Amino acid sequence: MRQMKQKVFGTIYKSTVSLMAASAMSLSLQANEAAANAVQGDDEILFELEEVVITATKSGESSIQNTAIAIDTLSSRDLEETLLTDIRDLSSLVPGLSITENTGFGQIFIRGIGTNSVFAGSDPSSTLHVDGVYIGQSGALFTNFIDVERIEVLKGPQGTLYGRNSVGGNINVISRAPTFAPHYEVQATYGNHDQRRVEGYISGGLTKSVAANLSVYGSWRDGFFDNATPGAEVTELGDENVKGAKAQFLFDSGNKFQATVRADYMKLKTHDVSYSKPLIPNNNVGSALVDSLFNDYEAVAIDAPNYSEKEIYGASLEANYQFTEQLSIKSISAYRETKADVFIDADMTDLPLVQTNVAMKAEQFSQEYNLIGNYDKFKFILGAFYFDEKTDQQSDIGVLVSGVNIKTHPVVDVKSIAAFGQLSYKLTDKLSLIGGLRYTDEEKTLNQRANTTLLANGVVIAGPFAFTDRIDNNAWTPKFGLEYQAQENIFVYAHASRGYKSGGYLNSVLTPDTNFAPEFLWAYEGGIKTDLYDDRLRLNLSGYYYDYKDLQVLSFLGGGIANITNAATATIKGVELQGSATPMKGLVFDFAMAYTDATYDRYENAVGVGGTVFDASGNFLNNTPEWSGNIGGRYAFDITDSIQGFVRADYNWQSRVFFTAANDSIETQDSYGLMNASFGIEHLDQGWKLSVWGRNLFDHEYIVGSANFPAAGPSGRIGNPLTFGVKLGFKY
Repeated sequence: MRQMKQKVFGTIYKSTVSLMAASAMSLSLQANEAAANAVQGDDEILFELEEVVITATKSGESSIQNTAIAIDTLSSRDLEETLLTDIRDLSSLVPGLSITENTGFGQIFIRGIGTNSVFAGSDPSSTLHVDGVYIGQSGALFTNFIDVERIEVLKGPQGTLYGRNSVGGNINVISRAPTFAPHYEVQATYGNHDQRRVEGYISGGLTKSVAANLSVYGSWRDGFFDNATPGAEVTELGDENVKGAKAQFLFDSGNKFQATVRADYMKLKTHDVSYSKPLIPNNNVGSALVDSLFNDYEAVAIDAPNYSEKEIYGASLEANYQFTEQLSIKSISAYRETKADVFIDADMTDLPLVQTNVAMKAEQFSQEYNLIGNYDKFKFILGAFYFDEKTDQQSDIGVLVSGVNIKTHPVVDVKSIAAFGQLSYKLTDKLSLIGGLRYTDEEKTLNQRANTTLLANGVVIAGPFAFTDRIDNNAWTPKFGLEYQAQENIFVYAHASRGYKSGGYLNSVLTPDTNFAPEFLWAYEGGIKTDLYDDRLRLNLSGYYYDYKDLQVLSFLGGGIANITNAATATIKGVELQGSATPMKGLVFDFAMAYTDATYDRYENAVGVGGTVFDASGNFLNNTPEWSGNIGGRYAFDITDSIQGFVRADYNWQSRVFFTAANDSIETQDSYGLMNASFGIEHLDQGWKLSVWGRNLFDHEYIVGSANFPAAGPSGRIGNPLTFGVKLGFKY
């Protein structure tokens, strides 16, 4: 791997890809491509920043510069040129956003708000919506980006429009709509670690009123990390075998009615590295092999092969009816299912101590209605939301050193209903008043079975235990504020809003006393958005203050057991600056900075390793760097009349983060930065594009999360190393 690093700028893997393309429509770059991109019009490179159009307010399209929310957007070009394949990579371009995982189960943190709990019975604190559908399961967050038009990262609580569990913010993924004119694309990537990725797309009209598109993809890669255990069944960890497809059907009457049917499927297999990097020398179990790897970020030592297998699929129906030019209604009905089978060497060593197996199946159905009005003096949205989810999760914790197996089998049912509305009313031509309110009523039921058996013969030595519990929560989440269009290119806003996250259960223990309370947050935010110098400079500034209560905090106890408690209070405050500039034709710079001060005000009964209790008051929140930022640039230039070239580079940096409320010097990651880059050429007439890309170009070594069990001591999850390759695509 070190030799690869030395040769990265001088060696390109030869392409082994055979591609097919067919003729059809030429498609201009979307009008809502991110402002950070050089833009094309009539094949000419322009000298301006483009308007960014979003749908985050659920009331139709609006300019990001006239929307009273702090939002980061990424376009399809951003995803393509930086090789972003799922939401784990978004933090490299969005300051204030941290995304990590627990063996394929996602953990999203926005402005310090998130959770590291991925168990059945608990929910995210920052959420993901795909084409308007709420994704309730942390195990379903890492579906591949395929056929994506843009991504919107909404910062701050979205309690009125998005509802439950969007305390920290929300990520919107918006698919590219089917086209009636025929359109075909195919592209393939080859990179180090024998990475191969193939994607295909076709779109066109089936009848005068029906259009459809189909996207398929497959991605394969060898592991990033060596398993140094002699005779290990799996010698590489971090590999990938994923394939999937997505289809959409658009029914457009050409009059008042339009509907879109969507369906997607993904299957993933991987041998996950998990939390296998020792964070202290001379670990608790006394493994000489693990000790020898203390300073090694390329190899770990485990005695049983980690693996994760997942199937994620679903379908939705979005229907829109336009009563008049000003009044319309939208319905989104969706069903999704997630299946996962995960096995982890939970002691993170080459010794047979603790192993964990989790089998999970989750089903969800959601229904949302929006009545949308756009009038001269006011705009409004009235909505209703229903959510029904069932999660069946069986966990086996084999404590080999003691010869016992701890089995828990929780089934968690969630039913949530909500009604909401938001109004924007013009007090004057420039000043508008915003007011909104949502009411959520939720019931969550736990049916738990558990026992402890001997590993040798399966004899039950504790239990069986069986109990049922139900919690009922409800919440009002208002929003109110002011918007002021000072000039055509200067927009100012200020608002207050409330976020709410469901209460839940911790199901990895054998006792019924496992529920925890909801968490709430009041947010106060103001900002200014400007376009200056004939749309050649864009500067957006926001500041916020959060009053956070009853935070749900997870702690690892031991033996594969974890605990969730409610911290009393926390305060989060910060400032964010975003900018784009085009100082010359074809050259665009992006830059962003985020300062976040996130601390527990009062948390006297924090629970640490082994169940120890300590006072975490004044400590920093998990996974929250005080400073983070990125700077990037893209330069597009003409080579001939029909061939254009581009060079792009992005550098993101963050200060130190802590992974536990203890804020100790072990379970932490010092400040670091990552560099990504790409360059290539594109033939505008023939439709082909060839590019070379690289991620983490300086091969920086870092961890993105930690776990700490007494059996093995603290261990970390290693971040991805240097990757690079070549990409070839055709569109016509």
